[in-house]
Amino acid sequence: MACGKLPVCGRETCNKKANAMIGTCSYCTLQFCSHHRLPEDHACMGMQRCRQVAFDLNAKTLRSQKCVAAKL
Repeated sequence: MACGKLPVCGRETCNKKANAMIGTCSYCTLQFCSHHRLPEDHACMGMQRCRQVAFDLNAKTLRSQKCVAAKL
């Protein structure tokens, strides 16, 4: 940031001011305005990794809660 220029949204077609606190995407580390801050809203390149991590976490949770029937 030079000469007092405010950061703008990382989306090519948007020229709104980027949010400092909640505008940084944790998957692609770019800054976005409040309208494009979610990975779904700015077509994040890390979206596939995000989905895979959520899927793996959910699968791990479900496997840990699996019921095993008692053998008679």
